[in-house]
Amino acid sequence: MAYVLYGDRRCGNAIVELLLAAADAEVELRRVPLEGDGQLAPGYRAVNPMGRLPALILPDGTLVTESLACALVVAERHQEAGLMPPIGSAERATALRWMTVLAAELYPAITRWDYPARFADDPAGVADRARDDSRRIWRLIETSIAPAPFATGPRFSALDAQIAVMSRWSNGPASWVDAHCPKVAAVTHAVATHPKAGPAYIRHFGPY
Repeated sequence: MAYVLYGDRRCGNAIVELLLAAADAEVELRRVPLEGDGQLAPGYRAVNPMGRLPALILPDGTLVTESLACALVVAERHQEAGLMPPIGSAERATALRWMTVLAAELYPAITRWDYPARFADDPAGVADRARDDSRRIWRLIETSIAPAPFATGPRFSALDAQIAVMSRWSNGPASWVDAHCPKVAAVTHAVATHPKAGPAYIRHFGPY
C-alpha cells in the first residue's frame, strides 16, 4: 500500500514529499488548498483535527502530523535510503539540532509573518519582528554548516529537504536567503538537482 500525503504546493508537505521520493516510496498526493483555508474545512479536519498541513497516512493507516515528525518517521521507515545520518554520529546530532530549530522556531516566525493580524493590534510590528527572527535563524544556520554538498556531508538528508523547502518561504524571502546565506543556497541547489528528490522540489518551486 502507498503512503497518502495531504498538502498544497510550496507547503510543509513538500519536505515529506522530497523524502518519500528519495526513498522511492509510493505515495498518493491529496491537495488541500491553503487558499480559501482548505486546511480548516470539516473534511480535512476529519483527517487532521489540528487543521494544519501536512498530514501523512502510513501504509498501515497510522496518521502522522507535523512536518518534523513526518520527516523522521519516513527516515526511520526507509533506513536503506539513508535519509538521516547514522545513529550516534556527530552529523546526526547536527541534523537533529537544526531540524528542531527550523520546526520549533522558524515555523512560528513564518506564521507570524504571514498572518500578523492574528497576533496583535499592530500587525506591521509583528511582521517586522517575525522577519528579523527568521533571518537571525538563517544566519545561525549559515555559520554552522559546511555543505559537502549537503548540510551534513555528501549524502542528502531530511535536514536538507527542510532547508531547501523552508528557505523558499516568505520568511526569506528566497532572494534574501540566497543573497545573504550562500551556504544555505548551496544546499538548496544540491537538493534541487538531486536525482530523486530534485523533481519533487521542482514540482513545488521550479528549477533552481
